[in-house]
Amino acid sequence: MSEKTWERNTAGIAALRLQEVEQRVRERVVQPAGKTDASRDLVTFAKDCRIKALEEENRQLKKQLQTALGRAYDQL
Repeated sequence: MSEKTWERNTAGIAALRLQEVEQRVRERVVQPAGKTDASRDLVTFAKDCRIKALEEENRQLKKQLQTALGRAYDQL
């Protein structure tokens, strides 16, 4: 094989490898790593449960605060 033929073959192989790498990069960019509907639903459900628990705790704390303020007012 002559030197020029070897250089052309090597250049062609390098070009093909470069195209393959570029294609893989494009595929990674095109495919977002988003969540599935099921995982989104699960996260939403967990957040809703947490919100309900915090709202209930908030109601209880408000009730305790009213009771404490009433007692403090009665002592005056």
